[in-house]
Amino acid sequence: MGHAAGRPKSFQENAARAGFRPGPGLAEEIFQKIVDHPEGIWVGRVDPEQNLSHLQTEDRKVNLFIPELLDELKTINAQQEEAALVPDPQFP
Repeated sequence: MGHAAGRPKSFQENAARAGFRPGPGLAEEIFQKIVDHPEGIWVGRVDPEQNLSHLQTEDRKVNLFIPELLDELKTINAQQEEAALVPDPQFP
């Protein structure tokens, strides 16, 4: 794991909100917690008042366009989606 002290200040602040101690040992502390909890851990918690301030998109917006899904999205229609939700009578 990279040296967490070299990460942006926001990374250290988010890690501190999740219960980690900011400073030179942060990366090692997070790594050890991951090893001890392979089921997953919270590495950080964003300040809810600043949750979008770290967006790095040019327009500072969340972009949901995923080119790889465009063809799939074009095939979706309300009738097919509604039909897919009808339970199969053979498997109640």
